[in-house]
Amino acid sequence: MPQMNPSMWLNIYLVSFMVFLMMMIYTFYFSSITTSVNTTKINKPQLPSWVW
Repeated sequence: MPQMNPSMWLNIYLVSFMVFLMMMIYTFYFSSITTSVNTTKINKPQLPSWVW
């Protein structure tokens, strides 16, 4: 088993945390988009708006 330095573990933790944060933000944004679509019809095409 190769020796893994703490910086590699830190990078793995940061990448996993960023992926988790992006998934959380995406789910919250998607839920808000669906509620806004239910209340007011959006005439814009359903492009991935989270790219801003």
